[in-house]
Amino acid sequence: MVANRMPMKEKLLRQLGEGIGSYFPTDSIEHEALWIDAVFENLRFAVAEGDADAIGMAVDFIVQDLMWLPFGKLIKSGLARALKRKADQLAPAQRLRIIALAIRLLKSEHMPRELEDYVRLIKRFPHSEYADSLALVEPQCDKARHFIQYLSTT
Repeated sequence: MVANRMPMKEKLLRQLGEGIGSYFPTDSIEHEALWIDAVFENLRFAVAEGDADAIGMAVDFIVQDLMWLPFGKLIKSGLARALKRKADQLAPAQRLRIIALAIRLLKSEHMPRELEDYVRLIKRFPHSEYADSLALVEPQCDKARHFIQYLSTT
């Protein structure tokens, strides 16, 4: 392991728990951004396989919104797309966490890129789980209005 990567490794372990260590790449990767990408690529593959622990970590990662992580928007979008394919395997509590995050983002003036993937994921959940919360959102921009309209149709 490259010495300058230890702080990133420790941050990931601290934020996501020891379980994220099982997704660390076994090959030596010199560039930190490539190493991070390999970690989350491994996590995405595990989500795609339906691994319950990976699904839980992906939800935790998305909801925690780690601002210090390079390429966080791309990583969160990729994880949300992987979760969308396994939406039926998310526990109700996991679905509610993602819904709460998306509702909070829909209320803001600026729509982050990854919100589009969260909205597509939520569309796979039972409409009754998010309909009441969605009805309370007062959109601040056209993009939010578009997402709300998309989620409102069944």
